[in-house]
Amino acid sequence: SGILLTFSRGAAVALGGLLLTMIVLRYIHVRQLVLVGLATAALIGVVAPQVLIRLDSLAGVGALLGSEESQADGAIVGRATSNLAALNAFLDNPVVGVGPGQYFRRYSQEYGNDLGLRHFDSQRRAHNLYLETAADLGILGFGALMAVIATTMWPLWRLRRRLLTSRPDLANLAA
Repeated sequence: SGILLTFSRGAAVALGGLLLTMIVLRYIHVRQLVLVGLATAALIGVVAPQVLIRLDSLAGVGALLGSEESQADGAIVGRATSNLAALNAFLDNPVVGVGPGQYFRRYSQEYGNDLGLRHFDSQRRAHNLYLETAADLGILGFGALMAVIATTMWPLWRLRRRLLTSRPDLANLAA
């Protein structure tokens, strides 16, 4: 309900990823997802059809990837520009990046405008934690971030697998 009320396309994509993960981890079955998905789509169509119109603009991602970027939604072009700018900053400074916090303060507008997709009048965040971290801190900082995530996730994954049969409640908590 919260995702629907925000009209956030990014949250809808994240929810889709979460549902796919839940299928892979066998928390839900494909049949359940289809039934709930159809019921939800029907409910949204009646209660808040604007959400479907907003989500339909995600089709503009295909236009962005092709040669018709002028037909893509402005927000999608802006986010793509921000992400590509951060990627380019990282590729230009792969080892240590441009410096902590410097991508946003000094480089985002320059790198973004060099792409020619959308003009930025001010500095913009990459809108992606991983790309902005890579641009700021290079492969060393990005590796450290991924190490922090991995050292948290790996033991939880092992704990989930160990407890799956004996304590499914704790396995779910670990998941």
